[in-house]
Amino acid sequence: MTEYKDKRPTWCEGDPHAKVVENKMAIMEHFAAIMKLSGISVDAPDTQRTPERFWEVINLATKGYNKQVTLHRVYDDDHLDGLPTMRISKGIKFTSFCEHHWMPFIGTCDIAYVPDGKVTGMSKLPQVVEKYAMRFQNQERMTEQIAQEIWDVVKPQGLMVITRAIHTCERVEGFVRDGPYICSAVRGVFTKDINPREEALKLLETSDNKV
Repeated sequence: MTEYKDKRPTWCEGDPHAKVVENKMAIMEHFAAIMKLSGISVDAPDTQRTPERFWEVINLATKGYNKQVTLHRVYDDDHLDGLPTMRISKGIKFTSFCEHHWMPFIGTCDIAYVPDGKVTGMSKLPQVVEKYAMRFQNQERMTEQIAQEIWDVVKPQGLMVITRAIHTCERVEGFVRDGPYICSAVRGVFTKDINPREEALKLLETSDNKV
């Protein structure tokens, strides 16, 4: 079994999800105070459960911190003798929380890798995406984290991870771009050999990549 150590930002202390669960009442009380300071009643029928609803959202948004993914359960890549077959998992949907504004960014993740004798289960890649998306994040770091765990554990010959997302904080601030914000992380043969890279890009660059 290959161990993977999750490197978190220096400002992330312990397990934020456990803290959210532990401090449920305090989080609700603080959010209620923010509502009051903003001139919003916490006693009205439409808003009396808003502090608890806020906690529920934060509870879901942080569940990736302690998520375990069994990427190490790999299988022999014996589809074709001596010829590795590129694997692509496309359009994996995610919602993450922007660490700067505490507002969601929503998008999709595409993963392509060339095995080096071993492949992981199809269901594992969406689990890795969820593990890193369900945190207080930025898109660049999330993309790198997804790629690094797959690279370290599955050990393919090449790997490409592409994320596309609409950032609601940007929209609220009035900055509207025509398309999503795109980040990529590349490893192995995709950084050296032009043919595998071009093949992956052609396969990923299709009209249904809209977020």
